[in-house]
Amino acid sequence: LWLAAPNIVLAVLPRFLDPSGGHPPYSSVVIDAQPDAYEVIYGGGVEITATTSGGAVDFLSLVVLQSAERSEIPMFRRRDGSWRQTLANLRENTDFYVVGGRARSRKQTIRILLTPQIERVVVKTTPPEYTRSPVEERPLDEDDIRTPVGTIAEIRVFSNRPLRDGYVNVIPFSGADAQTLPLTASASDPHCVIAEVAVVETIAFRVAVTGIDGLPSRNERSGKLIAIPDRRPTIETLEPGAKSVATPKARVPISVIVRDDYGIADALILRGINESTERSRRLLPTELINERVATLHTEFNLEDLGAQPGDIIVFYFEATDNKPVEPNIATSRLHWLQIISEQDYIDAFRSRQAQQKALNDYAAFNSYLRRLSERAQSLTLAQDEDQTDEKRRLSRKELDALRQEM
Repeated sequence: LWLAAPNIVLAVLPRFLDPSGGHPPYSSVVIDAQPDAYEVIYGGGVEITATTSGGAVDFLSLVVLQSAERSEIPMFRRRDGSWRQTLANLRENTDFYVVGGRARSRKQTIRILLTPQIERVVVKTTPPEYTRSPVEERPLDEDDIRTPVGTIAEIRVFSNRPLRDGYVNVIPFSGADAQTLPLTASASDPHCVIAEVAVVETIAFRVAVTGIDGLPSRNERSGKLIAIPDRRPTIETLEPGAKSVATPKARVPISVIVRDDYGIADALILRGINESTERSRRLLPTELINERVATLHTEFNLEDLGAQPGDIIVFYFEATDNKPVEPNIATSRLHWLQIISEQDYIDAFRSRQAQQKALNDYAAFNSYLRRLSERAQSLTLAQDEDQTDEKRRLSRKELDALRQEM
């Protein structure tokens, strides 16, 4: 029989050796079906590829057996002559085989792995209220998440399977000891677990989950939370300069710009006369409190201060941000305002005018000399060029006259 009909022997003999193997009946057409994986994560998919030999077929179907239900799906022919079909969203063990006319392939099983698979991680950041930064919700991807120090980060992990719990491994960049925080099941979504992390410094974290049947996930996800520190305010003085003078009856305007990353709580000007104790005055109006940029104006009425020639007023600025517990304080450099008499001011003004006039005269004379030099250079170059004797004599006369003028 083996010599006379080997195909019949190959079709019948496996039924005696493996009665429950789902072997196909004898057919002159042999169908070989292979999945790209025999084990699939819960909710995943698999592609079935079938090839035929021993004869031509016009149509193949994929027969799927799930929970005692039978479904038949047409397969698609490729250019190389093979056939394919995809099974998606598999959630239980699935038997399949391929049929074409009287021929069919061997029945095979795709096992479903019930270990949970982390599908996505969402991080919701709630910055401290004083920063007035928005609450943001973003998926965990390759980009690091930047957020102010003191932010509460809610990490939500979603899986393809119902989850029991999990953990978040927190690793500080400062070198401090790592911490492990529990992930607890969400009340609204059985496929989600949640944990909260206080971002007091830059950290790296890694999450893993456990399904309701106690099986841990095979994949993990990791990310970084970059803590942005609250920086000190900056102070820019517009006027007056660091060292300036004024007469006893002058009104000296003062302007500064204060900036902060989250908000300004207070701004002061502190002054002293002739090394006396500083006296402070508040500059920030109520409507500018918590603003991130403020332009502030005030003035020194020297007559009201009783300033006299020879006095020196030293002043500087101080700004405080709106950080609640330990606010950041910034101070400007020292400014000196020297009080001089009216006559000294007039003399200084006239001296400055005379200096400016002399500088203007020197500038005009320098410009005149530069033009003479350019003219001389031009005449010198003309002497080097091929010219007639008459033109050369004229150029030499112009050059001699220029030298005499210079």
